[in-house]
Amino acid sequence: MVSRLLCSVDVGTSGVRLSVYGEDLGLVARYSRELPLILGGGRVEQDATVLIGRVREMLEKAGRSGCSVVGLSVYRGSVVAWRRGEPLGGVVTWMDSRGLEEYSRLPPLARLASKTPVLGKALQPGSPALVIRRLWLSHPGARVWSVDGFLSDLLTGEFTSDPGQAALTGLISPYSLKPLASVIRLLGLGGLELPRLHFHDTPLSRVDGVAVGPMVADQQAASIGLGCLRAGCAKATLGTGLFIDAPLEGGLPLFTGDLIPVVNLALPGRVCYGLEGFAAGVGMVFDAFARVLGGFGVLEEKALEPGDPAPVVPVLAGLRTPYRPLLRGAVLGVSPGFTAASLAKGLILGTLLTLLTIYRELAGRVGGFRELRIGGGLSRLGLLASSIASAVGVRVYRSVDYNDSARGAALVAGYASGVVSRQDLLNPPVSLVEVEPLEGLRLSGVDAWLGLVDALASKDFWKRLEEIRRSSWER
Repeated sequence: MVSRLLCSVDVGTSGVRLSVYGEDLGLVARYSRELPLILGGGRVEQDATVLIGRVREMLEKAGRSGCSVVGLSVYRGSVVAWRRGEPLGGVVTWMDSRGLEEYSRLPPLARLASKTPVLGKALQPGSPALVIRRLWLSHPGARVWSVDGFLSDLLTGEFTSDPGQAALTGLISPYSLKPLASVIRLLGLGGLELPRLHFHDTPLSRVDGVAVGPMVADQQAASIGLGCLRAGCAKATLGTGLFIDAPLEGGLPLFTGDLIPVVNLALPGRVCYGLEGFAAGVGMVFDAFARVLGGFGVLEEKALEPGDPAPVVPVLAGLRTPYRPLLRGAVLGVSPGFTAASLAKGLILGTLLTLLTIYRELAGRVGGFRELRIGGGLSRLGLLASSIASAVGVRVYRSVDYNDSARGAALVAGYASGVVSRQDLLNPPVSLVEVEPLEGLRLSGVDAWLGLVDALASKDFWKRLEEIRRSSWER
């Protein structure tokens, strides 16, 4: 399929990774650098200077590795302000939970419009449009956009955006890929500079001697990399967040409920659409519990020990599907006999129930699925993957290298450079293994889970929780 060396740089919430591919997109090498998070009081940011430095470092390494073409996959829903090539603060990531504060500062007419089904998603707490507004009002005349626009400007000198990223800002329509004039007017952003959209066949740019392809939003790159752009195939990424995407044939429905309309791939004459649901912070919860228990291997071992689970709500910054912006993580049902096994079992159970809630909503919208393809770091946990295979009722496949976003970005760059055919872009050769269902899984309470989530996501509960969390003590 590929006779030249394809590579990709995957810019994620936790780090920046370079992947080098050989023949038939076989992974040859992978390098990574961590991106530390700046936390506190709902704030989840990254140092924008460190971010651009890490990306440049990986592009330079790609050049030294002999990469012919480099794709760029970029995490979504995260906003930064900059002026003349200099960031004016940190990257406000998609995990940041200060959206309610931003929402409370909206003009009354904008808050009223947020209740409508068409404009509501762009004006709700957690929408990147609200963060863009806050940063733009703080830095008049600056460029303010999602991370892909920032990287494009600083790397190539052109202020451009990926259609998939742009459609998720709330300022660009996913239907027409044109500015949403009504949202821009309601937010008072008439003077905001908007980027030019680069479709996924845009010719490559030269960055420090390296040919770099069009940027792709990370979850959309994962759908491409898993070969999941056709109806009947669902994609689940189990990483920093839990994302499930369902491709659509034809156009987007006008009303999508709590699901997010996404642009998976934008080519002249063909735009591949999808619907998405997600829960923020699932992977970070697993990381924290693994540290407490002594590693991921111990976590899985404990989950198989006898004992009743203490269900864990694995959400750190709100649930997007169903839309519960106030939901935070919790350990429930602690009782006599509580052990590490209770915690480990509860984490697997809570993650499984969260996934099923989103999966069922998507399946109901698109008429069901024939298969589910999973990827991301947490898909390496055999117990979690097997539990998913038992619960969804369709065949489940897992990618061999868990490197789906990177693979998708490499495919897009290869297509834009003429190395990859359109057929291979839409139906790539992906190495998958079928996940064996877990025997003896007895899952109950799926319908009760949403009611429990609603109770935990109530405004009163959230206020009381925040009051308690102000408590502190010193040694």
